[in-house]
Amino acid sequence: MKKLSFRLFQIIFPISIFLILGLVVFSTWFGKDFLFTGTDVYFPISRIFSMYRNLFTWSTNSTGSQSTSMSIIFPYGLFLIVSEKLNLSLPLTQHLWYYYIFVLSGLSAYLFSKTVIKKTFNVDTVIPPMIAGIFYMANPFIAVMSSTYTPFWLTYASMPFKLYLVIIGFGSPQKLKDVIFRVLLWLLISSSSYGNPKYLILDIIPFIILLMSYLFFEKNKVLIKYTLIYCIQFLSLLIIFNLYWLIPQIYLIKNAIINTRQVYELVGVPRILNYLWTSASGVLNGLSLIGHKPLQDYYGSVPYYKYSSYLFSPLYRIVGLLPIFLLMFVVISRKKIMNYYIYVFCIFILVFSVFGMLGTTSPASEINLFFVNKIPLYLDLFSNPYPIYSIYYLVALSTILSIGMFILESKISSSAFILKAFIVIIVSILLFLIGKPVWTGELIRKSSYIENKYLTSHLYKIPDYYYSIKKIISTDDFNSRILSIPYPKMGVVVYRWEDGGYSGPEIGSGWIGNILSGTNLATEKILNKIKNGKVITNDLANLGIKYIIFHNDANPLMYNGTKIYGGAERIFEKDIVSSLMNSHIKYQVTNYKFAALYSIETDQNLSSKPQVQFSSINPAKFNVNILKAYKPFVLILPQTYNKDWLISDGRKFIQEINHSHQLVNDYANGWYVDPQKICVKIPKLCTVNNDGTFNINLIIEYLPQRLFYIGLFVSSVTLFLLIGYCTYDFLKQKK
Repeated sequence: MKKLSFRLFQIIFPISIFLILGLVVFSTWFGKDFLFTGTDVYFPISRIFSMYRNLFTWSTNSTGSQSTSMSIIFPYGLFLIVSEKLNLSLPLTQHLWYYYIFVLSGLSAYLFSKTVIKKTFNVDTVIPPMIAGIFYMANPFIAVMSSTYTPFWLTYASMPFKLYLVIIGFGSPQKLKDVIFRVLLWLLISSSSYGNPKYLILDIIPFIILLMSYLFFEKNKVLIKYTLIYCIQFLSLLIIFNLYWLIPQIYLIKNAIINTRQVYELVGVPRILNYLWTSASGVLNGLSLIGHKPLQDYYGSVPYYKYSSYLFSPLYRIVGLLPIFLLMFVVISRKKIMNYYIYVFCIFILVFSVFGMLGTTSPASEINLFFVNKIPLYLDLFSNPYPIYSIYYLVALSTILSIGMFILESKISSSAFILKAFIVIIVSILLFLIGKPVWTGELIRKSSYIENKYLTSHLYKIPDYYYSIKKIISTDDFNSRILSIPYPKMGVVVYRWEDGGYSGPEIGSGWIGNILSGTNLATEKILNKIKNGKVITNDLANLGIKYIIFHNDANPLMYNGTKIYGGAERIFEKDIVSSLMNSHIKYQVTNYKFAALYSIETDQNLSSKPQVQFSSINPAKFNVNILKAYKPFVLILPQTYNKDWLISDGRKFIQEINHSHQLVNDYANGWYVDPQKICVKIPKLCTVNNDGTFNINLIIEYLPQRLFYIGLFVSSVTLFLLIGYCTYDFLKQKK
């Protein structure tokens, strides 16, 4: 009975503590109706519809070099769909998501640290792993990452739990149903953006290091066999369940790397410069979790992070190195260790991550630059060395912290309860001081902090006009593009919104329609013509623009070319009106307090001589009806040029047309079509009119979407077969 009570205590007590601590995000971070910068594009108004669109490998709003979709499926997608079904407001949905990640990070580190202590010392304990969990969920790195590197946060929060799922299968035979369950758990807490697979690859690296550490120290061949079988099963299922994005991503990997580099070139920034900017600012700063360079940057007389002065104070300089002191204590301790592989894994990850996070900073600069220059894809995978390697560093550091606290606890007599309680209180105070910006909410830059002209708030509220525009632009119009002015060449908008302004990507594309993004000659031309009041009829047709939004709430910082913003063309509303009138375009204008929406009526087929009707089957597939075609013409698809846009009859690709695929209008896809030749060779595509012209029906599709369907089919069939197996096994055991 006592053992059962202790087991319940070990489960209920830590979960309760982490759930309570997670409420910090509600009490100190957010305002009631405010969103938090960094997750804007992931919380659209039409959540279900947006999730549907994210199942496709093509982003229809892009006219720049980046065109593949950043698709969101698990777990964001499921969470957002449920939140809309429950009619939860957008701010509440985001706050609940933060609460989930915050609590997950603490429980994740707790479970892994508890398992490590059990396997290392064969002792069940609660307090030391809880200390590790609290440290992991609130520290200076969390304060920086939550507002600057938000996409990494889920990877950070879930990584210790994933290592826990791996390590519990080492050294013993595992049932297949248990492996399946753990793999599904892994997937449900994984980063959701399969358009950028580095977040998923980052999870595998410590997995491999942990396995190699085990194989190096374990001498029992039977246990090695069990472990290898388990890991092979685990990795095989993980790969199969991820085929829906892996197959198209492997196909697109070269383009993805080239596109990313083109974006850096577009803004005049070498990719290596980003690596330099995000390297740790020094060894001591890295070790104490304050190596993020902008922590020491100032704009005017105001630091980029409000709490910077605290982190660089003498108090924190001492407290911030507490985990390192505990590491030294663990190293010199002679506590009997049962499994050295875990001990070595933690030390190796710690050293590995410190060298990695330093990037171009001495003394690791030569080694890291060697990796950058000699190892393919290294720069693409670890493009932000400090934030990425800090995840590994904190996983190791929190685990060592729990081991150190356990050793310290074990050296104190079991009867010295008061002394143990005193140590726990002192450590709790020190943990609060280490994570002070998180607990107090100082990491949130609010409107009262805007003391100079550069920095905007971390909290913002979507203006009412976005909701009003959404009612005008229905989902039926979602494939019609929207030109937002001012147009951000560098991809960053700065608006004068509540609480103290907003800066970040234009959030409207996931909210109200396909707002254009990316910069090329086509967008440059139309912006210059609007600025000078010139005719833009063909330009609107070529880009598929049906709406123009003019933002009266744009911050002048967008035009000033400061070191954090800038690059937008200065265009006034009178310029838009003048250009539309000179183009003899019919339009309707809807005025709001801080914006104006221009609904444009123009012939979208001006670029083609025969009448061409496009209808969207999905974002990666279009049905094309060509009416009254006779002479050869160029068929234009107003999507960013990509060699993988191909024409088919619905089943087979038509090589007679696809071989002429070319770049047109400085950004779009064009095919030379000779109606008479095509209709003779493939008569089923055509119908002949009385005047001798042809009506032609074609399908234009993005090839990687077919690869997505293939991978999704394999992943789904495998999942259903395994669910069937688990059901059969359960029923068999019940009999």
